[in-house]
Amino acid sequence: MELVYLWVEDYKNIKKQGFNFSPRFNCEYDEKNNELTIDENKDFVQIFPDNINITAIVGENGSGKTSLISYLGILSKSISGNIFVCTLTENKILEVQLYNEINDIQINNRIFYKYKVKKFKKDKEHNPPKSNFFYNKDFFYHSMSHIDLNAAFQLKKDFYYLGLLDKELIFDLNKYNDLLNENIIYLSIQNNNKLNELLKKLKIAVPNNILAIPKNLFSNKFDEPIMTGDFTYLSFQDILNKIFEYKINILYDENLDKDKWNKILINFIEILRNIQFHNNHPIKKEYLYIQFFIKDIFNLYEKQKNILDSSSDIDTITLYDIKEKIKNIIYKSTTNNINEYLFEYYKNTKVSSYINELMNIFEHTHFQDPQKLYLMNIGNYPYFSIDKLPLKLVESLKKDNYLDIFRFSFFDKNKHSIDYSSGEIVMFDLILKLWRLKQNKNIKKNIVFLIDEMELFLHPEWQKKYFNSLLIIIEELFFDKNFYVYITTHSPFILSDLPKENVIFLKKDENGNCKNVTSETNIDTFGANIHTLLSHGFFMRDGLMGEFAKKKIDKVIKLLKSKKNLSKKKLNFCKSIVSIIGEPILKSTLQNMLDEKMYSKENRLDRLRRKQKELEDEIKIEEKKAKSNEEN
Repeated sequence: MELVYLWVEDYKNIKKQGFNFSPRFNCEYDEKNNELTIDENKDFVQIFPDNINITAIVGENGSGKTSLISYLGILSKSISGNIFVCTLTENKILEVQLYNEINDIQINNRIFYKYKVKKFKKDKEHNPPKSNFFYNKDFFYHSMSHIDLNAAFQLKKDFYYLGLLDKELIFDLNKYNDLLNENIIYLSIQNNNKLNELLKKLKIAVPNNILAIPKNLFSNKFDEPIMTGDFTYLSFQDILNKIFEYKINILYDENLDKDKWNKILINFIEILRNIQFHNNHPIKKEYLYIQFFIKDIFNLYEKQKNILDSSSDIDTITLYDIKEKIKNIIYKSTTNNINEYLFEYYKNTKVSSYINELMNIFEHTHFQDPQKLYLMNIGNYPYFSIDKLPLKLVESLKKDNYLDIFRFSFFDKNKHSIDYSSGEIVMFDLILKLWRLKQNKNIKKNIVFLIDEMELFLHPEWQKKYFNSLLIIIEELFFDKNFYVYITTHSPFILSDLPKENVIFLKKDENGNCKNVTSETNIDTFGANIHTLLSHGFFMRDGLMGEFAKKKIDKVIKLLKSKKNLSKKKLNFCKSIVSIIGEPILKSTLQNMLDEKMYSKENRLDRLRRKQKELEDEIKIEEKKAKSNEEN
């Protein structure tokens, strides 16, 4: 069932507005006469694959783009407001669905398709009716933005969230880099022909070798042991104290005061730091045990924090046991025996298996990248070939929250560094998520794909590529599914890939509410000039010039139009601004105005003499150029 038309009575800043979502039809609702007219678009040209329908939502800031796409997400579950929709069923019947208090409407059907009307109202318990036009569809939500996603997150149990940013609406650079590492490694070791062909089509380099550099989990300042990664705002000592202060001081000895406890912690931290800084060239088991131990304390703190923030029950016995073991290590550890305690602590655990597996695949070979040596002091770090890295190991490390112990760099078969652009990072993220969804055998035949602000973080070069790349990914991975794609965008590059029939244009009315002005926008978007799209499609009423330059030029125009004589200082200001203007017609016009202002008192003879001198000076310059060319 394909969404053709949606009428919204009231949602956020969308008041009594209708939207066409199918390029094959044009629907218009006359609220005064309560009549829906359904026309067929006779100029419709199918340029996308038959299983893919695209609708882009564009317009000025605050016009309701995100509100509309979020509303589609809300409607996937239940419909509390008054709306009506027109859909095309699999039997090629246009079905008009009336929800809640929407009255019967008159249908003016101008096409050969049959139609029928259905009503959906609240039940006896006043529960809102379920959506029937998104029936039997899976929802993917991909957002490059962290703004106004609450509406979609209300349905997170029913959604496949594909956003680059995390669901807590926080952009954490460390998590972002860890996500990139995971994506690249995961895709690289798949060794799947279809996936490799897809990456090749998108011209994204796949690494042959990985350089694994264990992170220094403390800051470089010895007297300021701040943990890096997700906890840069807390010292390691703070985190240990917070772990042991849960509810009651169950792990403090009654006779141990706070100062003595702090001294023990400081001594313990110094031991860890010394081992970490002096035992990592090359990597040894002892070093890795400490890395995992520190990360376990990270994870324990995070888990405990989440428990305190929620109302969920906690296994206090298990928590006590873990803390008691950590306390014993802290109390008893010295430089000589900490490894002994850690070996015992991790005996017969996953961590011990991870370390043994990592040590087996590490090749202690001198690996030096001149471009990065001065930045990272690589030295003798381990690297390994992609084919030596088991997929299960990566997934297990990720699942247990250990993958970010390492910082990764990626290299081709000649060990040349691969530096991924922001566009490639975004594509890696999208490909990975869609690839993993493809592996889900429960994905339905029909898929609704909501993409909010798809061009964020992308260089214009990648904005040009993004839409085509998205189609390639969908065609390659989901050729057997029906995709209904709804996107919001500010990018003229993306808009130029779409026929106008696939675009909904929005603007703000005088009250700041959403207004659909698609019918008023006479512009053929497909393959259109970027400047034309910016000035028309995105409603940049004040032109395409930067605001700072515009103010300076407006000042020049005001001065030159003034009837008063200008001082030498003001004339020089006008002259300097005019000389650096890049737009030729504007520059020529202002130059003529400037000449007229500067030489307004000249008589005809003086004007001719001045122009003669200007020409003579120009001739001399050209003669010098010609002579120089002859000598060369």
